[in-house]
Amino acid sequence: MLVLFADCMTHYVTILDDLEMYEKQDPFKLQDFVNMSQFLNMFIYKSITGQLFDLKTIQNNEVFTSLHTLLLALYRRDCRRPYAPPHHWLVKEIRDTHFMADLEKGKKPQQVLVQKTPHMIAHGERVRLFRRAVADEKVVLGLTERACGGRSTLVTVRRTRLVEDGYRQLAALPSRALRAVVRVRFINEQGLDEAGIDQDGVFKGMRHLGIVVDVPFASFFLSQVLGQTTQALYSWIDELPSLDKDLYRSLTYIKHFQGDISSLELTFSVDEERLGEIVTHELVPGGKCIPVTNENKINYIHLMAHFRMHTQIKDQTNAFIVGFRTIINPEWLSLFSTPELQRLISGDNVPLDLRDLRRHTQYYGGFHDSHRVVCWLWDVLQRDFTENERAMFLKFVTSCSKPPVLGFAHLKPPFSIRCVEVGDDEDTGDTIGSVIRGFFTIRKKDPLNRLPTSSTCFNLLKLPNYQKRSTLRDKLRYAVNCNTGFELS
Repeated sequence: MLVLFADCMTHYVTILDDLEMYEKQDPFKLQDFVNMSQFLNMFIYKSITGQLFDLKTIQNNEVFTSLHTLLLALYRRDCRRPYAPPHHWLVKEIRDTHFMADLEKGKKPQQVLVQKTPHMIAHGERVRLFRRAVADEKVVLGLTERACGGRSTLVTVRRTRLVEDGYRQLAALPSRALRAVVRVRFINEQGLDEAGIDQDGVFKGMRHLGIVVDVPFASFFLSQVLGQTTQALYSWIDELPSLDKDLYRSLTYIKHFQGDISSLELTFSVDEERLGEIVTHELVPGGKCIPVTNENKINYIHLMAHFRMHTQIKDQTNAFIVGFRTIINPEWLSLFSTPELQRLISGDNVPLDLRDLRRHTQYYGGFHDSHRVVCWLWDVLQRDFTENERAMFLKFVTSCSKPPVLGFAHLKPPFSIRCVEVGDDEDTGDTIGSVIRGFFTIRKKDPLNRLPTSSTCFNLLKLPNYQKRSTLRDKLRYAVNCNTGFELS
């Protein structure tokens, strides 16, 4: 009975749409799904630890397989649109074949759990495991900054031709070079090197552990990068809204259509316009001649979702994934769910923790944590800036509005603030004189008309030695809201 219930519920959860599951909640309430998954969590955990079954029979145990499959189906729904309380999911992914192979090698169940059931480990620890794996590979391949001995690849990009110049030069590089140090020299619209360029180019080490980028990937795309779409019972229609909301609404309308669906005169085919020509794709062999009816409409909407999310864009998606996996080992990414991978790429979707940022800030040019101008800066950010302005400040200095996962201790290069006396076009770095003047608040000239600038490549804020807190506040707010880059001075 338990196997029958689990198998039926798995298929039921797979075909449920958001309207049925979250709004109507009929026949199951969301709390029912929470209760089910809570039972499944404990059942699977006790099975793996040998409390319910002989460990070597788990792989072929029908009860274990059915309940584990249902648990994954419920977990994927929660990843896309949460319904369970925080820290609810105990077991999220088990690769049964690897699990059994390791058991057969004589490893203890606890060792296997840590290695092959990564989602049983707290998210923070999994991030540390991922970063450690990246760092270890860089050492093995001799790609650390020390091993490279300052060598790097320089790419020159015109602001007016970002895609063309960037693609042409980066595509010609081998994957090993992309894993190492890449510097970028930007050419402005006047054909001149942009101000603010340091050390022969904008630098951020590719795959560096603390780099986050403001790139909100669609959930369906991340699922394909993670290889989840090849898993059994993956529902293409679940993530269709992240690609095509209009098609999702249309398919939902078809699913809940109360009358005879054949009156809509649909067939198992779809027309696509290509360069002014209409091309017909059959969703199944002979689909142009198969009408959509009330009996087969569920199959139709899932086939339509699969066509839109896979068939229609598979060449472009596969090209990206192949290139991506030459840089990032896909086994490392299996540690994370879709939303967790998004957080790893784009940072934590949490308010800026100023105390954490200040704790991990480095100072140059005579500035220090107790310097009057530095204290003004932190006070302005805390008291005068809104949460949105603080996010804009973080983007101004690091190029991303979100903090890295696990905090600013993992931001690379570390956030730093440097006292500057001149504009970016005259800035040649710190000198003994400038450091002494910065430390003792001796101004070479009044910086009243100068704005703070940044080098996002180094996560560096270049801050003039202002005479008044109000001046610092107004200049910083103006610079942050202008949302410009190196050449704002």
